Parts: sequence; structure tokens; C-alpha cells
Amino acid sequence: MYARINGTRIFFDVEGMGWVPDGPILRKKPTCFVLHGGPGGDHTGYKPALSPLSEIMQLVYIDNRGSGRSAVGPSESYSLENNVEDIEALREYLGLEKIVLHGHSYGGMAPLYSTTHNPTPTDAERQSVQDARARANRSYQALNEGFGGFLRTFDLREQLPAIQAPALVMGARHDWITPVEDSVEIAGLIPQSELVIFEQSSHSVVKDEHAYYISTVKDFVLRRIHETAEHPV
Repeated sequence: MYARINGTRIFFDVEGMGWVPDGPILRKKPTCFVLHGGPGGDHTGYKPALSPLSEIMQLVYIDNRGSGRSAVGPSESYSLENNVEDIEALREYLGLEKIVLHGHSYGGMAPLYSTTHNPTPTDAERQSVQDARARANRSYQALNEGFGGFLRTFDLREQLPAIQAPALVMGARHDWITPVEDSVEIAGLIPQSELVIFEQSSHSVVKDEHAYYISTVKDFVLRRIHETAEHPV
């Protein structure tokens, strides 16, 4: 599906019902925007790894402008600020109020990013990786714009104490991209945050400790995120 917002066309895909039968009523589940890595990645790397989360939330996978299946535009428009504005515009486009945000890094792949990387895959495993790469549609323009530009000076630590929403900060013991001490610092600066360190993971936590990752996110959402509505329809 596509939304024409902010002068571009943003791709999004929805997994799971938003309203579920609960006895005599329909109960509204939280909606979660799933933000991919990169810059220049796309949402396909999350499928089907995050599908279990659709049991408790409606998932909206998003491709950033210029990435994946979203429209291509001027490279200078592939900025963090525009990505944020696009997310907010999509929230309004879909008529949503409060949402859950799920984001991981700005992208990555094995072996440096994963403790479960297999250097001698079977033919079936090798084909699975090739299929995943074929499904993806990465943007080197967005990658260059990020790592050659705004990511060199990116630092929002001064703004983190202003966050009022419950936040789950997840780090990994063997992550060389975002070391554990950085995750600890981020969690310490966000007033309502919880910190979980995955002891057997590198940067690709979703892959390295998949079952634990899914259960951790589910537990946080069920404890800390209030549903926006619960009434008969």
C-alpha cells in the first residue's frame, strides 16, 4: 500500500487485525510502526521475524522515502528529519492517535553484525539468504546521504530527558556498532525507560536471540503500553 504524503509516495504494509473479537465487543490493539535500518534499507528484513508481535499489536511496516518500495526522490531529501516527518504524516494519514514505535539500528548484515552467522551454510540456507537479498530493495543513495552526511554529527542525548512515553532500550553484549555502555547511557537519560541487554547477541539482536527478543517486546507492550480504545463497535 502507498500513502502520498509530504510530496512523496511512502510504501507501507500492514500485518494483523487492528480490532479483535473479545466476547461481546471488539477490542482495539495498539498499532506499531516498524522502522527499518539503513539508511537505505527496507522493511523486508523484519519479515517474518516480527510476525509473532502481530498477536498483540497491529504492525505497520514502513519503507523510508527513497528506500525499498517507496518513491525515489532527490538524494538530499533522504534526511533523518524528513524520515521523522514522514512517519508523523503517515500516522495522521492512517487516522491513528498514539502508536508504538519499533526501530532497530540503521541496518546491518552478518558476520560482523550477528553471533549466529554460519560461515558454512547448507544449500537451503544459502538460498534463503539469496532470496532475502532479492526481496530487498536497498538504496545506496540514502546510505551515502546518511553515512556521508547527517550521521557524522548525529547526537540527540540532550533531548532524551524530554521523552515522556514509556521506552524499551535493548542492547547486545557483543554489539560493536552500539556498545553496551551506549545503551546504558541512552536508558539512563530517558525517564520512563527500561533496559534489557541480550547477552548472546551482536548487532542483529532480532536474529541472534529471536525468541527472547519477541517475548521481551511482548512483555513490555503488555505491561507498559495502554490500548488507545476499548469499546463495543
